[in-house]
Amino acid sequence: QKGKMGHQPDALNHPPSIATFSSDEVPASELDDFYNVRQVVVPQERPYTWSNTVSSLDGKINFGSVGDANHVAMRHIKESGGIADWRILQGGWVYADAVLGTSQNLKELDQVWRIVDYDLLELRKNLGFTHFPRSVFLTGSGDVNLAHAMFQTSRDEFPVPVIITTEKGNEKLTKQRTERQAQNLGDSAEIRVISHKDNLIDVKEALALLRTEYDVRYLDVTAGGQVIGSLIWEKLLDDYRLTIASHFIGDYALDPRAMNFSCPKHSYAPDTNPITKITALRVGKAGNHIFLRGRLIYRH
Repeated sequence: QKGKMGHQPDALNHPPSIATFSSDEVPASELDDFYNVRQVVVPQERPYTWSNTVSSLDGKINFGSVGDANHVAMRHIKESGGIADWRILQGGWVYADAVLGTSQNLKELDQVWRIVDYDLLELRKNLGFTHFPRSVFLTGSGDVNLAHAMFQTSRDEFPVPVIITTEKGNEKLTKQRTERQAQNLGDSAEIRVISHKDNLIDVKEALALLRTEYDVRYLDVTAGGQVIGSLIWEKLLDDYRLTIASHFIGDYALDPRAMNFSCPKHSYAPDTNPITKITALRVGKAGNHIFLRGRLIYRH
């Protein structure tokens, strides 16, 4: 069963909604007020898509190594109110039919993506969902560990995870699967091969696949800057959601994955670059986080 959210026209002419969360453990009602998608129109050919990222004040999304999201969000500093970012991250999943990531996400996680806070599970249930979002991964190389917990779930509330890859990636994954089967080890992943160029997946085709074959209407993008940059270049990202944590990280990050937005092969001119209409802004109660939500306006 799919969610019961409406598809009314989205009014971009309204002034932004601005407020401070009443608690760093953001109440479900306030999260719903900030993140709901009741007023959006879902395209027929692809999902309505939003990014869900966190960065420092100087625009970095890691400290130069994987697994840094908690540190970037300041969740390790109790008095910072970083718990609000964890609530916001789950909030993106509450409204999603699927969550899109990459093999890099798998290297950072040792468990499945799941909503764990009871009140947010209730909110999702009240929206008409009967299961967790489907996990989807893009990988050109096929460098995905099928032994990961993401691919070892078989319960009804977890839809079959999908790996979207290239012919080369499929060969690598098929070899790994065969070797695991020889050891009586399995996985629950569904592998799909789509168009690509220079080992880079065609994101437009990937989103069309999710919409037409998996009935994904709402897609949360938890992938890094390169995927987000590609989606923006192809005019496929509708909603830009960003948590800004009030600290500086510095220049670890020569790797483009360390930036919120990275599209190395493309650039924009001043009169054609995409702009974002900020539709909502929230401040964490502790005063160390700004939460932005905006609609992309494409001019290229």
